[in-house]
Amino acid sequence: MRLLLSAILVVLLLSSTITSARIVFCLWNEGVEKVSRVYVMDDNGKNKTMLTDTQSSGVARWSQDGRQILFSQGDHLKGQIGRAIVLKNVDDKSSRQLTGFNEGFFDRFPLFLPDRKSILFVRFSKGVRVMNLESNEIRVIGDFLIDDPDISPNGKYIVYTDFRANVLKEVSNIWIMNSDCSNRTQLLPPAPDDGFIYDRRLPRWDRYGNRIVFMERRYKVTKFPPGRVAIQQGFHYFICDLDSRELRELEGIPIELEAECIDWMDNDNSLVFSACKRTLFERDLRIYPPYSFYKYHIATGETSVLAEHLGKPISVDWIRDDAHSISQVGKLSIQWGKLKQK
Repeated sequence: MRLLLSAILVVLLLSSTITSARIVFCLWNEGVEKVSRVYVMDDNGKNKTMLTDTQSSGVARWSQDGRQILFSQGDHLKGQIGRAIVLKNVDDKSSRQLTGFNEGFFDRFPLFLPDRKSILFVRFSKGVRVMNLESNEIRVIGDFLIDDPDISPNGKYIVYTDFRANVLKEVSNIWIMNSDCSNRTQLLPPAPDDGFIYDRRLPRWDRYGNRIVFMERRYKVTKFPPGRVAIQQGFHYFICDLDSRELRELEGIPIELEAECIDWMDNDNSLVFSACKRTLFERDLRIYPPYSFYKYHIATGETSVLAEHLGKPISVDWIRDDAHSISQVGKLSIQWGKLKQK
């Protein structure tokens, strides 16, 4: 009898730890339609479902409880100028347009803040904004532009991509700042002066805010009459420890895989990213190479194809199906009401 009870307890324990998970992503179709739409699928690459049918959607992100999705949206065929931020409820499929198309604003990169009452987004040519979901009040927190922002789980910091002009290419590095856009600091050390061009982008926090994953492009300046070109040398993936600032290069990811988006999955044991295979060490003349979703297991270094799509996934966000039952990691330490009025 005791053995039977023990067996039942083991089965219950195992079943309680097995949870499915989902990925929300934006897929840009490079075919006849040339549109981008938001999809959701299981994190094994199956059961893909389209959530939006507009002409242009981008950068979709989950709420912390997995019940809502944020994304930017526009539709030039309907006379819409610019992009708006849209909030979609997963359960009843209802949508709410949060920002308008007034004055041709292009609102991008929406993120839920950890207080679950506000969102952050970037208004092109205007800067960083925070919106209260209850009052619809929009506040300015930064008058500069950022790309690929991601906020730490405790709401204290934002990592982002910052672009700088180079002789041949516009390259980027990973920066970090407080969540009120103060104290902007370059997170990664300057690239070595060894004849290569280093381009770092796509930063994402892990679930506890201790590490950041990012991709690094490397180029070599080569003579190409009548001028010079930057030839691709490979794509490398790193994890940065926030406390020590030490970098760990991830082995096992083919250097010809160029990621368009990346996120942690499997409770930070794996990564999911969309990427295409680039031609290295010579000019890559393919404008629209095929993309796939890949899964990378951090402990083993194994890279496998998760899903293939007829298009270009331009954003990815992973979440557990039972996210609503998991307690929030940390709380916001900033009073959003003290931010200056737009």
